[in-house]
Amino acid sequence: MRTKRFDIAARLLPVAVFLLLAALLLASCGHEEEGPSATDPYAETAASDSKLAIIHTDIGGSLKAKKANGEAEDGAMGLAAVAALSRDYESSGYQVLILESGNAFVGGDASLFTEGEAVVDAMNLVGYDASGIGPDDFSWGTQRLSELAAQAKFPLLAANVVAPDGAEAFAQAHRIFSVGGVRVGVFGLCAPSIAQHYAP
Repeated sequence: MRTKRFDIAARLLPVAVFLLLAALLLASCGHEEEGPSATDPYAETAASDSKLAIIHTDIGGSLKAKKANGEAEDGAMGLAAVAALSRDYESSGYQVLILESGNAFVGGDASLFTEGEAVVDAMNLVGYDASGIGPDDFSWGTQRLSELAAQAKFPLLAANVVAPDGAEAFAQAHRIFSVGGVRVGVFGLCAPSIAQHYAP
């Protein structure tokens, strides 16, 4: 379930950010100690043979497949299906990253009744690796979002969301994952329309 408070461009910004996956494959950005060892002639081969699947979701606070006019949207799947898809990839030899675009904690009944806690619990069980922060994630205030961030077993990413004193607060700007010998950089940006609707 999506809210209608934001224009289309603002709502799609977190999705667009996470879809820039071409810029996220950072196979050689610093930290050489984590890269292939010069003394291991098979390290480069192992990395080049790795298969990586990136599952990107936009759950909008719902644990089930999103509905439009009572019908499931094309390609929509709930969190149980996301978990099954991840297992299918893993059983086929893929390394998997599961990423959420943001606005994950507000929208469905379970999220509304628990102020996002049920969604975080479900995302932890699925094995999410990172989530962006969307404007709707501030619906219950920064204190509640901080509590949800502490409960999450994955980082919340937003390079452009800071506390009033300029600190990063609960959000990290980015995270670099080492997945099967491939280094993947993921960063998050929150829609700028947040300033008109919330006061983080």
